[in-house]
Parts: sequence; C-alpha cells; structure tokens
Amino acid sequence: YLSQKKAKLEEIIDLIGVYNNLNKIEVSKLQCGRKFLNMVKHNKMHFKTWKEGIDIFLSALQIIETNKLTII
Repeated sequence: YLSQKKAKLEEIIDLIGVYNNLNKIEVSKLQCGRKFLNMVKHNKMHFKTWKEGIDIFLSALQIIETNKLTII
C-alpha cells in the first residue's frame, strides 16, 4: 500500500497502529504527537500552551519507544 502511492504521515500512523495492534488511545496519542511536530514545523499553535504540546509529544514518544516503532 505505502509503496504504491505517496502516503500521508497520518495514514502511515494509522497503518502502524493496525500492524502493531495498538489500541485507539495509543494511535490517538501518536497522531497528537504528529500534530505537535507540525506545530513546531509550521509555527502554528495546535495546543493551548507549549508545555501541553511537549507533554503530548513525550507521551507519543513513550509509545514509540515501548513498541520499538520506526518510520523510515
């Protein structure tokens, strides 16, 4: 699927969730971590404060580390 077309990171995260049997909360946290990175990249606030965004990103990072997830 991913090699057939240019997939969006949002779609890739959803597929990783399915492939690794992540629950909906974990996938949601990963998506929020992605939104934080987009906030930093585009300088557009997606969270009320930077601290809130960083906390959400760290939660997503913990899921990535626990499940040994890699996106290349």
